[in-house]
Amino acid sequence: MPKYRNVSPLGDLDTPIVGRIVEAGEVIELPAERAVFLVGQDETWEPADDEARALANPEPTPPDTAPTADTPAEPPASTDTNGEPVQ
Repeated sequence: MPKYRNVSPLGDLDTPIVGRIVEAGEVIELPAERAVFLVGQDETWEPADDEARALANPEPTPPDTAPTADTPAEPPASTDTNGEPVQ
């Protein structure tokens, strides 16, 4: 389970996602499905392990845009009525 550290400048935080007050500097552990709600709150929650860092910086997935037999390539933007490129 991902771990996050409370780095909030406000100090201790009443944190509904864990159901209690999380003290300044305290590390909490959450299931990934809850931890995603802390991603992007960098001034409040710091990833404290590799699993949390992976949620914050996921590996990019290439777009699935390559034509297949079922999905032919898009024609050029400028085509004539026969689908041929216009010069």
